[in-house]
Amino acid sequence: MLNIGLLLLICSAIQCYATVGQSPNEKEEGRGFLLGLAVGVHGSNCCSKTTELCASPCAGLDCTEMCEVKCGFLGSIVCTPIACSVGNPDECVTASACADGYTEVGTKCMKVVAGPATYLDAITGCIAEGATLATIESQAEQDAVYALTGSTGAWIGLTDFLDEGTFSWVDGTALSYENFRNNQPNNGGNNQHCTWIRPDGGWDDVICKRPLPYVCQMDAI
Repeated sequence: MLNIGLLLLICSAIQCYATVGQSPNEKEEGRGFLLGLAVGVHGSNCCSKTTELCASPCAGLDCTEMCEVKCGFLGSIVCTPIACSVGNPDECVTASACADGYTEVGTKCMKVVAGPATYLDAITGCIAEGATLATIESQAEQDAVYALTGSTGAWIGLTDFLDEGTFSWVDGTALSYENFRNNQPNNGGNNQHCTWIRPDGGWDDVICKRPLPYVCQMDAI
């Protein structure tokens, strides 16, 4: 009985717990948990089990949160913190760089809106959700947008509204890349000022009142 009582006394005094917070000085102590000699965790040996001990407090938290384990008498030994992406990669939460419905494309987020809408309605539709009609500045972005638009095609934010024959992006981005089909843009009928990405991936200027799906863009977080 004496030996058992002594063991219980030691277990209540020597403990190991993990805390999760935004910084070492901002730990969420309420998320801590205790582990005593009864399961073989003791003193500095506790630090070798940091990943195991961080699994529970990291569940459901952002994967970038840091988990710190303290061991020994009254937490006198502080182990090196680890990110929850290491402590519990299966149950921590990875924050999306894009809003719901948007696909990450480099530093941008893109979404195809089925519409159909005229070019003006496409512009205002994107603005209504804090976005703009898409700009395409590289072959990589062209490939990504084409993968989204596929066989339907869609409006993109390239137009020569302000200066006939000089196309520019509606968000003011400089035109550094283009993918117009052969002999395009041609301003057919002197009434084609808005650009869409066709089902074959090429760009074409068409009349702006044509009803089409459209691609909205916003910056990735």
